[in-house]
Amino acid sequence: MDEALVETRHGASGSGGDALYELFTPFFFIGIGLKINPSALTAALGMGGILLVAAVLGKLIGAGGPTLLTTGWTGAALIGVSMVPRAEITMIVMGKGLSLGEWAVSNQVFAAMVVVSAVTSILAPIILRSLLNKLPEIPTGVSN
Repeated sequence: MDEALVETRHGASGSGGDALYELFTPFFFIGIGLKINPSALTAALGMGGILLVAAVLGKLIGAGGPTLLTTGWTGAALIGVSMVPRAEITMIVMGKGLSLGEWAVSNQVFAAMVVVSAVTSILAPIILRSLLNKLPEIPTGVSN
């Protein structure tokens, strides 16, 4: 979190920062993978599954539920599913907790959150594409 706060305060917006972000993002995710204790990964799969269900239901209900009132099922599903992925911020917080020690974030919890982050980041775009294909096409060039 400390590194993210420094980047936020001193970000290079508009000065080539986008290229640097694209260059270093893979290293961020590689760094996460290197922090996983391999012996914790097996135990983390069960916990990761439980956290995954909570993550998906939380976003579908919390973000999709209110949207259902105005857009219908497809719009609510689109909003809910688009909110599901967890990646950088989650893993920055988990990495900071892991660095504080077992009392803050155990190896199993860290590995479980890596599983949740990976699954949600991979599956959400696939599901979103399917949902977007179900939307009616909006004609272009038509004025209201």
